[in-house]
Amino acid sequence: MSICKSGGMNKQEVDFLRGIVSPLNGSEASSSLPFLLAVVRASLLLLAVLCSSQTRADELGNAVRTAVGIADPSIVRLRVIGGEQSIDGEKVNSLVTTGVVISEDGEILTSQFALQGNPEAILAEDKTGNRANLRIIATDRVRRMVLLK
Repeated sequence: MSICKSGGMNKQEVDFLRGIVSPLNGSEASSSLPFLLAVVRASLLLLAVLCSSQTRADELGNAVRTAVGIADPSIVRLRVIGGEQSIDGEKVNSLVTTGVVISEDGEILTSQFALQGNPEAILAEDKTGNRANLRIIATDRVRRMVLLK
């Protein structure tokens, strides 16, 4: 099943979706737009490129670079230490995963799989090497997501 209509999107539809994404240029993307809204807009751009009958490899590459550029400043490395962690059934003392900063207050969203078993410590590290201790604020067991701060 394709999410694109038969024959692809016409130029007007592609231009409309690109117009939604256009505010993401410059510093506005990383400072004033909430991360999840930026991802939705980048996804719409990818959809426009993928569904366009004039899709070219360079357009797709540019769309992917745009999406990565939007998400990159918000991604942090998480080191989970202690607890009852396991990878492929093997117990481990620590593991590394990623999280997404979702607020200016430093709230981080990550998947629950790396935080099972009551870890002793959770550390976040950003691209510049700054580190911070985190604690679990909330867990959504249905979506298997954890909010850290």
